[in-house]
Amino acid sequence: MIILNMNAVNAKNEPVPGSTAAVILLEGKTKTNLDKTMDGKKLAAGNYVMSVVSEGKTASILVTIK
Repeated sequence: MIILNMNAVNAKNEPVPGSTAAVILLEGKTKTNLDKTMDGKKLAAGNYVMSVVSEGKTASILVTIK
């Protein structure tokens, strides 16, 4: 299983106060779309830190959605 946590960040890559992380689960696959969040809401345009968790390891990637 791969878990993606999408956290909104500002221009300084700091967490946006009051924002809630979007979660995307990948079970038995390695590809998905960023609109497959657990709450069913599409991610708004902006900057995000995507934390990817799998097999006990975590990677963080800065992502911009336009």
